[in-house]
Amino acid sequence: MNSSNQITDNTTLPLRLLIVGGTDKVITQCEPLLRSIDAAFSLEKSTTRATLTRALSNQRWDLILICPPLKTLDTTQVMALMAEHKIDATPLMLSEALADEVALRGLRDGAYNTLSLQHHEHFQMILRREIKELENRRQLSKLQTEKKSSNTQTTSPDGNKKDLLTNLYTQQYFTSGLVEIFKKTPPDSHIQHGMLMINLDEIDTIRQQVGVAAADIIIAEIAGCVRDYIPTYYPIARFDDHRFSVLIQKTTLNKIESIANTMCKKVADYTINVSGSEIPKVTCSIGIALTDNDTYAAPHLIKMAQTASEAASAAGGNQSHLFDPQCEEQYGVVIEQPMERQIRQALKEDRFTLLYLPIVSLKSNTAENYELLLRMLDDNNEVILPGDFMPIASQMGLMPSIDRWVTHNALTELSNRRRDGKDTSFFVKLDHATLSDDDFHPWLGKQLRENKVPGDVLVFEISERSDLKAPTEVTRFMQQLKTLHCRCALDHFGDNEASLKRLERLPLDFIKIDRSLIQRINTDPKIQEKVKLLVKSAHDKEQKGIAEFVQDARTLSALWSCGMDYIQGYFLQPPDDTMYYDFTDEN
Repeated sequence: MNSSNQITDNTTLPLRLLIVGGTDKVITQCEPLLRSIDAAFSLEKSTTRATLTRALSNQRWDLILICPPLKTLDTTQVMALMAEHKIDATPLMLSEALADEVALRGLRDGAYNTLSLQHHEHFQMILRREIKELENRRQLSKLQTEKKSSNTQTTSPDGNKKDLLTNLYTQQYFTSGLVEIFKKTPPDSHIQHGMLMINLDEIDTIRQQVGVAAADIIIAEIAGCVRDYIPTYYPIARFDDHRFSVLIQKTTLNKIESIANTMCKKVADYTINVSGSEIPKVTCSIGIALTDNDTYAAPHLIKMAQTASEAASAAGGNQSHLFDPQCEEQYGVVIEQPMERQIRQALKEDRFTLLYLPIVSLKSNTAENYELLLRMLDDNNEVILPGDFMPIASQMGLMPSIDRWVTHNALTELSNRRRDGKDTSFFVKLDHATLSDDDFHPWLGKQLRENKVPGDVLVFEISERSDLKAPTEVTRFMQQLKTLHCRCALDHFGDNEASLKRLERLPLDFIKIDRSLIQRINTDPKIQEKVKLLVKSAHDKEQKGIAEFVQDARTLSALWSCGMDYIQGYFLQPPDDTMYYDFTDEN
């Protein structure tokens, strides 16, 4: 069935709506609601896997409305076909009630939201919001295309040379390139290199005001502003969500300060329009760092620039700040080159090891769940703790490689255990930098096939702090994990006011309550009530709660009263290099 209606001439965005499943009666009921949202639309229906595959192959869609019961496929298969055909559309679930079992299952499988023909106003409100997001997404896509066409540099073998949003270098590529520059042109008493760390002020507040997609457009626009001003021979990277790093080679103090001050003014004067609306003014805080006789390593310069940027932000923003070792040595800027070499050697020589921390059900579920903890070994096989090497690995852009090492070895171990008849699942933490690794999901799919294990044996943990910095990336990354049938957990959950909203948006299976709440649950009644609310809200979405850092019986008792599903911590068992925990009811 195919119908087309021109609702209004006020929009230049024809809405391509594909209904998967459903009856002619459902479509008849949808049409008047669509007419009321002031958008041009074309509508098509697909009821089988074959017709859906044809529809996804032949046309680009904007909204996909899934209407159970489906005859020859389920919601997971719809999401998988969308991923296979690279359909950048918004999947929505149509159900009898907004929070019935069908709706919740759809959200778990990756649908963005639920609609019901019994709630007309909600139906129309959600569609209007998705159309607005579509406008922003198209504008963002146009910006990306323009940036890509203006820069024809090829990608590096690891596929991580350019950031997709800004077309600037990624942190990983920039950092490794910086190391090479230091080798070829080492700073000394005659040669000074400088770095600018450009931090966008109040971006989280702006994101709340204008929405995630519009905030991405703002970041992309400011990246373009920076790129237009900085000469092309100075490398620029999107260092993280809303920070850009610039290397100024063979410079002087006067020159780099002049560049920084001018850059501050250009960003403050820059006007951005999103979908015809002018957004709040954006300013930036710029940290300036210069090499001297004590600066021998690239990570040292990065850390100095970050520290200076934080000082500029703390002073009110919209200004630059020069790193002064006399005043800021308390920040602990140290030469880290030997540790960097050690980490690279550990990756090359397999000098990491895994420990296993049991995650135990409080509700008679005897499934074997372990969280994986990483340790590094030095040349004498002495253990190096994560706190001693992970911050440096992060600065050097090595965390995606470490995450792959952990995942690869986890799957090897899981494959062995399945052959021995053990049904075990592993919780694997992922670093924020891995969210930008475009090759991670294809690589993971290959690893799952080679080890002959299903995706649901892996639960990938992503920090809620990553979602604060890059909500679009986290959502997309989790949805891609779902197409591989992997499960998702949000770590450090509950430490900010917007936590509950993430339960609606993200396709989660577990929430891991932040340890700061667990540690205070016995002493602060308000904290206990908050944890109880977080767990109940998760249960409403058919998600499970996990309490980490459980140290004693009193904490366990409080968690029982909160309805917690799982616990982990030294009260049960410290991390161990074996997996002999007894998960039976008797234990």
